[in-house]
Amino acid sequence: MRLVDFTALDSTRDWYSVTDSLMGGQSRAQLLTSPKGHGLFTGLVSLANGGGFASVYLDFEPKDVSAYLGVELEIEAPQRLFKVNLKDVACGDRHVYQAMLGEVHSEQRHWRRYRIPFNHFVAMRRGLTAMAPPLDRFQVCGFGLVAGDGVEGEFSLAIRSISFYKH
Repeated sequence: MRLVDFTALDSTRDWYSVTDSLMGGQSRAQLLTSPKGHGLFTGLVSLANGGGFASVYLDFEPKDVSAYLGVELEIEAPQRLFKVNLKDVACGDRHVYQAMLGEVHSEQRHWRRYRIPFNHFVAMRRGLTAMAPPLDRFQVCGFGLVAGDGVEGEFSLAIRSISFYKH
């Protein structure tokens, strides 16, 4: 099931950023549509003032993804660590379900598909493990990308598509 296909020029219209500026940090993030037909998650992670994360989110009507095994992203091999967040209807602002996205590649960038099984997602709140029930795969309603690996500096992640996979 395709969640986002970045070939449409307005595919990033409903995304919004959440950064450490909420707590005095100086990080920034945005998701743009490239003329080349992919999304571009860019920004700056700043560790100043106790900060250190930048993210973008997409909220959507609850989807039943119980027949799927996890999330698949087609991205350029990342040069740093990123995280993927999911929300279900019970999350509200209390927590997210988070997993690491792939591994860091130092060689030349190339397009790859990364699969993250649902059982790799852990409930998190403000960077710490949270007490919460497992992700309700009958009511998934949010997706996010996070740059927050403790490394200060600019970042960029090119994304062709985001889907839920079956096998």
